Amino acid sequence: MTIPTTAVIYSLDKEMVFLKNDIEVQETRNLGKGTIETCTCQGNMFYLVKAGVGGDQVVRALEGVVKAVKPKRIILAGYAGSADPELKVGKVIIPEKVITLDSKVETIPVNSVIDLPPGADYRSNITLCTVPGLCFKKDKRKLRKELGPNLAVDMESGFCGEWTRKKGIPFTVVKAISDGYDTALPSAEFVTSFFEKKQQGGQLLKQMILHPVQYRRLAGLNKGCIAAAHSLSRILKEILTA
Repeated sequence: MTIPTTAVIYSLDKEMVFLKNDIEVQETRNLGKGTIETCTCQGNMFYLVKAGVGGDQVVRALEGVVKAVKPKRIILAGYAGSADPELKVGKVIIPEKVITLDSKVETIPVNSVIDLPPGADYRSNITLCTVPGLCFKKDKRKLRKELGPNLAVDMESGFCGEWTRKKGIPFTVVKAISDGYDTALPSAEFVTSFFEKKQQGGQLLKQMILHPVQYRRLAGLNKGCIAAAHSLSRILKEILTA
């Protein structure tokens, strides 16, 4: 039996929704609040690991997956926000380096551990900055002023980079832009309330009436997430079958 060597870590189900249409799941195991799925894509086996949102969740998932299946390389995949007006929604990034807000001067090298066919559509001249939560327009502008162009943001990469570097496990990041430089995001409180309550039908209509601006922003973000998930599916299939 072939033993998979790659673990793809992600945070949200919607990030992998299109990839899962094109893969076969052979086995599913619980991993704390997440899961480890043994999958095949065009005959190539890999692990797909749901971690949850944020650095703490990703580190717990990394500890669990390394203990359970001992992968030889880690790919962190999912959404990122653009902090550069030239970096558009749906664009795939495989960043050259990852930094954190707590240690701006310390870069975390992203190892080149993936093979892509010629002509693959992605950008690599990107710095990915890990931030503690939703990054709004004013925050993106401030970061870009401090850190320069070719910048994107996420909530997990810095933690994953630090952990894998200490363990000596090859690591890279594959993300797709879900919210643009000028995307108006809904408040964190609205997003949390909306999804935790799983509003439907009359509740959904009530939210649209009571909070029209927040709801329009949420709908815009969801549109960007769909575009990003399509891009992630395409590039991950190319990576996993190369």
